[in-house]
Amino acid sequence: MLPKKRRVLFVDRSLGSYYVADALRAQGYTVEVHDDHFAPTEKDTTWLRVAGQKKWIVLSKDPRIRKREIEKQQLRKARVHAFFLGRADLKGPEMAAIFVVAMPRIMQLIEGARGPIVALVRRDGRLDALDANLNIVVAPKKRKKRRPN
Repeated sequence: MLPKKRRVLFVDRSLGSYYVADALRAQGYTVEVHDDHFAPTEKDTTWLRVAGQKKWIVLSKDPRIRKREIEKQQLRKARVHAFFLGRADLKGPEMAAIFVVAMPRIMQLIEGARGPIVALVRRDGRLDALDANLNIVVAPKKRKKRRPN
């Protein structure tokens, strides 16, 4: 299945260089891998800036980007679409499977977006939107209608 628009996915070093990238390429996506463009020790702020300039869609599991203020600021400044795995303890094949399942939702979300989308990718491929502070946006619970007595 090829994406409607040729968008480039950027696989952060935290996801490794092979499993995720190879699985997404097998699905027809164009993928760039961190270590093909940057030194292994490159600061997140540097590659986030470049990802924004190139309009790459960032895939990561690096919790520091979501926690450290300087990385959060650069993520907002770069105006990239970014999708983070919610767990940092997953192995390559599992991460690859999660992103393959999530990718149709990710692409659908991006197609209708006016601005950058930042979301957490759950183990089952569902997405949780993140706000400007990179906290999960909790949808309001639906209220049950009361039946008249």
